[in-house]
Amino acid sequence: MMSFAARSITALLAAASLVTVEGNAFLRAQPHAEQHVAADAVKELLLSELSLVKKDGSFAVLREELRVMYAALPKNRYGRLDSSVVRYALHRYFVQTRGWFVEGLQPNNGKFNSSSPVEIMKDRVPAFLQSIFEERVHGRGLDLEDLAAFAATIQELVHKESTDLLMEAYTLLDLPMDTPLDEKNTALAVETYLLSVILGTKVSTLKRWQVETVLKNAHRAYPAWPDVTLWAHDLRRAENHLHKPTNPFSGSKQVGTPFPEAATFIEKVGHKFGSFQDHECREMKDMLMEKEHQGSGRVRLSEFYQGSLDGNWQFSESVEYLRSIGALDETDPKMPAVVIPNYVTSHSNCLASSSFYSVCCLNECEVLMTQLERAVALPMAASSLLANLVANMSSSTVDAPRTLPSSLLDRLEDISVHHGGDIPLHGRLFAQWMHHAFPRECPYPHTAGTTNPMTPDEWMAASGDNAIANVEDMSRYISAGSNNTAGPLDIEEPLALPWSMSEELIDYRPYEKSSQEASEGIFRTFLDTFRPVAQLAVVVASGYAIFSTVRPALRGEEDLKLPR
Repeated sequence: MMSFAARSITALLAAASLVTVEGNAFLRAQPHAEQHVAADAVKELLLSELSLVKKDGSFAVLREELRVMYAALPKNRYGRLDSSVVRYALHRYFVQTRGWFVEGLQPNNGKFNSSSPVEIMKDRVPAFLQSIFEERVHGRGLDLEDLAAFAATIQELVHKESTDLLMEAYTLLDLPMDTPLDEKNTALAVETYLLSVILGTKVSTLKRWQVETVLKNAHRAYPAWPDVTLWAHDLRRAENHLHKPTNPFSGSKQVGTPFPEAATFIEKVGHKFGSFQDHECREMKDMLMEKEHQGSGRVRLSEFYQGSLDGNWQFSESVEYLRSIGALDETDPKMPAVVIPNYVTSHSNCLASSSFYSVCCLNECEVLMTQLERAVALPMAASSLLANLVANMSSSTVDAPRTLPSSLLDRLEDISVHHGGDIPLHGRLFAQWMHHAFPRECPYPHTAGTTNPMTPDEWMAASGDNAIANVEDMSRYISAGSNNTAGPLDIEEPLALPWSMSEELIDYRPYEKSSQEASEGIFRTFLDTFRPVAQLAVVVASGYAIFSTVRPALRGEEDLKLPR
C-alpha cells in the first residue's frame, strides 16, 4: 500500500529533474542517512530515564500503560521478565499504542555481543539496552519499572531523532531556530518534516524551491497527502488551543511558534500518526472483506488480484512475497487465499517514519488480548475461563455475547490437554485459537522460521525477485479461480482453517509461578482434592440425621424427637 506512494514520489522527483533516483525505489529506498548512534549517549539516556522513576509524571503514565500486560506475562524465579519476554512486551506496547514496529524488538533478535562499542546500529539499540539492564540487575530480569524505563529510553531516542529531522527542515528552509516563526513558515516546516518521515524523501539533499515543488505535487504521488497535512495542522491548532489559551479581553496576540514548541509538537505527531494512519488500514480491510469467503477472514487470490486490475493498486503483491510475509493461505493449493489480518498488519503496509521504527497498521487482536490480560492477570488460565471470556468479547466484526462452536471449544481443550491443564496466554497455540475465534482481527501465527517479515524492497534485495505481480500472473490466477468450483472456506467449521499443534512460547523455560500464585494454586488443589470427600461427608451426615428422625417410628415408639 505505502510502497506505491514512495515509488510515485520517486518518479515525481525524477520527472522534475530534481534528484537522481533508482528506478525501482520503494518506501525504504531512501533511508535516513544516520543509521548509527553513540553507545555512550544511549547509556547516558537510559540512566537519565531510570533517575526519573517515581518522579516524572509522563514516566508514571507509561508505567501504568504497561502494568496490565506486565501482570499477565510469564515471570522467572525472581518474579521478573526474561529477555525474550521483554522484547515481546515492548514490541506489543509500541505497536498497540503508537503503531510503531521498532527495529530490534523482533522475537528472533539475539543478545548484544559487543562488550564496549563506540557506535551501534540503530536496529541494535534494544539489544544494547537489554545488555545494560542485564548487567545492572545481575541477570535476574526486568521488573515493571525497568520495563517502563526501557520503553521510555527508546521513545526518547525517537524524540531526539525527530528533533534532528525538524532541525534539518529549518536549515533547508533557512528558518531561524532562535526566533518564533509565523503561521506560514511553521506550517511549511511541519510539512517538510512530514515529507521526510512519511514519504521517505531525503530533504537534506534538496533546496527550498525543490521542496516547495514536491509539496505542491505530493498528492499526485500519495493521494492521502492532503488528508495527512490537514490532520497535522488540525492537531497543531488543537494543541495551541489547549496549551496557549488566549484571553479575548487581554489584547495579547500569538507571538509565533518557537523551535522547542515545534519540536514538542512533532513528538505528538509521532505518537498519534499511527492512529490516524490506521483509518486507511481499516478502509483497506473493508475492501478486502467485501471479497471475503463466508466469514473465513480470507480472500481468494483470484479476487485479490481482480481488485488490483480494477484499479485498487494496493492489492498487487506477488505470490512469492505474500507467502514470505505469511499472508498467503495455501491449505488448498488449487485455491490459495490472502489472510486478511496477516496482510493488513504486514510490512507491505508500513511507512518508514524513522530509522528506529516503521509505522504499521494497528493489530486489532491486541485490543482483545489486553481484555483477556486484564481479566486473567496471570500468564495462564483454565480453558473454561478463556472460553467464557472470549464468548463475551466483541470486535469490529464479531458481536457478543455469542455461543462458541463446539469445534472451537474442542480445539481449546486440545491446547489444555497439551499443556496438562492451564493454557498459556502468550503461546502460539492460543494465538492460533484466537485466529479461529476472530479470523478477521487476529493474524494466523505461523511457526518460527517459516515466514520473513520484510518490506517489499527488503525482500526484493534479498531474493532478487519482484515483490509486485505482473499482469500476466494476476490474470492467470484470476482465470484459475473462475474455473475452479471448489467450495469456500466456512467459518461455521473452524476445522477447515489451518491448524497445527506446534507450540511456541515467548519464554523458553517452563513457567515458574510466583509465591502468591503458588499458594493460590495449592489452595485450589486442596479444594479440588477434598471437595468430593466433603460432599460425601455431607451426604452421610444428612442420611444419618434422617435415619435418627425416623428410627423411633420404625421401632414403634409413640413420640418422635427431632435430632439436635
